[in-house]
Amino acid sequence: MRVRMLTWLAIGSFVLLIPATAGALPITISGGTAGTIPGGAGVNDFIPTLFPGATISGFYGSTIDFSVAATSTLTLDFFGGEADFSDEFDYLGVQRFAHTAGTLISPNLSSPLGTFTTTINGSGVLSFVFDAHSDASHVANGSNPNNAAHNQLGPNFFASCNPFSATPQPTNCDTVYLFLDDSGGGPDVDYDDMLVRARIQAVPEPATLVLIGLGLFAGSLAVRRRN
Repeated sequence: MRVRMLTWLAIGSFVLLIPATAGALPITISGGTAGTIPGGAGVNDFIPTLFPGATISGFYGSTIDFSVAATSTLTLDFFGGEADFSDEFDYLGVQRFAHTAGTLISPNLSSPLGTFTTTINGSGVLSFVFDAHSDASHVANGSNPNNAAHNQLGPNFFASCNPFSATPQPTNCDTVYLFLDDSGGGPDVDYDDMLVRARIQAVPEPATLVLIGLGLFAGSLAVRRRN
């Protein structure tokens, strides 16, 4: 009877943990036009280094929104780029990453060239800006031009929840990839001038952490008693 009780306690702890880790997805790609990159005759240098396939699916001209019910962790990862100019990525008005002119790309998605982590709560437009052409121009989230026609003169970004050529492309996720085109090629619309990944993950509450530990402990006792 005691073993059975401990087993059900472990199962109950796991069930209680599910809402904290598998709730509503915190990131939404709002608006824009579905499409693929690179556009036109451009060549995206993140393919195939970071992503397999010939193209990447996502959205032109979209806005990145977030919504979290409790304090969560926001992680920004920088993977470099292939650019004619010096480009930067700002979050909350502070520069987090910079890419000088030239080509420098991370060898894989597990090895970003830079990482910034903070906490986030509430909902709204994710507050980031891409500065392009050594700060001569910029594109802010919420005012991203739609370059689905591949004729936009000026920086804009392409957003993807699943950059592995998935169609139809999801609009809700916990991880979004942001591909900058700084229009340095007139424009070249290859969207490989800078790549930033944004991830939002829930922070387990203390009570949840206790349940996790209790569940693991009870489960181990049950296994030992059964053996």
